[in-house]
Amino acid sequence: MKTFARLFVLALFLLALPLVVVNAQDNGIAEDVSGLFIQSATGGGFAETGDNVYTLTLTEVGANTPWAFSSPEFRTGWYPSVGFAFDWAASPDVLVGAAVIQLDEETAVPLLLSDPEYDIDSSTLTYQANVDADRLSAEDFAALKPPTTFTAVTVFIQIDKDFADGLVLGRESAGTRPVQNPWP
Repeated sequence: MKTFARLFVLALFLLALPLVVVNAQDNGIAEDVSGLFIQSATGGGFAETGDNVYTLTLTEVGANTPWAFSSPEFRTGWYPSVGFAFDWAASPDVLVGAAVIQLDEETAVPLLLSDPEYDIDSSTLTYQANVDADRLSAEDFAALKPPTTFTAVTVFIQIDKDFADGLVLGRESAGTRPVQNPWP
């Protein structure tokens, strides 16, 4: 029951609370944008590479990464996963808040993600993942053991100004545009 309560609190934090307010510059991003990118995978796992640092591998990730914005107006769409990873990689120093929720085990892991790589042939996505200790109590952080393998996982990725700007710069530097521009 304690695990369910933690999952509920984390989900409430991620979904009910306006996640991030993005203040517009001249890059086309509307003011007061909040939303999520959502990636689902049929499998994967965490491989520890340092103290609370992991490689997060997601297998059988879809060709598109859905997004949903709740402000300034509700909008949905998708970003090609390969473009999403490529555009994000253009800003490698950007850490983005996220949560991995494993539905079949009631596991939730709050993370800071960076360095995405998407393999088109295998539909595999990898990230460098740091456990976000600021979103856990000391007791929960000490007890957290990210799973080495998992199934039925969803990753919720927050959007902040640095991340949004990084995606725009990456897209512009490569001369690419998503099929649907995710910025309201």
